[in-house]
Amino acid sequence: MKQGGAGQNGVYNQDLSSNAMLIEIGGVDNTFEEMYLTVDAFTDVFSEFYWDAKAVDKTTGESEAK
Repeated sequence: MKQGGAGQNGVYNQDLSSNAMLIEIGGVDNTFEEMYLTVDAFTDVFSEFYWDAKAVDKTTGESEAK
C-alpha cells in the first residue's frame, strides 16, 4: 500500500519493522460474525505455516534447522 500526495510520505509506518504484517479483515458490508469467522479460518491456516516453519538466518537466508 503506497500512496502519496501533499503532506504524505506514502510509508504508513511500514518502515518501523521489517517483520510486521498488516491484515485487513472485512469491509463496510460485512457483519462482525463474518469477520470473526474469517479471522478463525485465517488463524487456523496461518498457525500451521508458522509452527511448521524452519528458522532462517537473517544474514544468509539459510535454514538453521539441521
